[in-house]
Amino acid sequence: MRKTHDISVLRPSLNLTDYRVDLQGQIESKGMGWIVRAMNPKNYYVLRLEIVKPGLEPTVKFVRFAMVGGEEQSRVSLPLPFPVRIDTMYRIRTEVVGSQITTWIQDQKIDNWTDDHVKTGAAGLYYERGERASLKGGLNVVPLILKK
Repeated sequence: MRKTHDISVLRPSLNLTDYRVDLQGQIESKGMGWIVRAMNPKNYYVLRLEIVKPGLEPTVKFVRFAMVGGEEQSRVSLPLPFPVRIDTMYRIRTEVVGSQITTWIQDQKIDNWTDDHVKTGAAGLYYERGERASLKGGLNVVPLILKK
């Protein structure tokens, strides 16, 4: 089987449990993705923006799924609730707290998801074959301390 995706993790975030990931990026070809709670190469959560219909004002959807034991779980995709342009710089924020994974794009809450397959692990980037994206300033990971 040929590999259809690659991941890269931010090593300092490997042992984190609850954290926020901030990134800004532009899709150059097909889509861009990021991962949270990457425990190892077979267990992590994937969050991505995918171009469904290319053009000057492309149709873009938000897609998420869990990778558990090397098996991709079912994908959920949601249309972005606002128009974008081909040169849109996406401001992305994902928070993982307990079993909650919440994502904001352009400061709008897009998704709130509960899953408890993977409890800890690194943040990083996810690429599917043929995708290119440029990040502005890299991936920023901020540990979240829960107030008791």
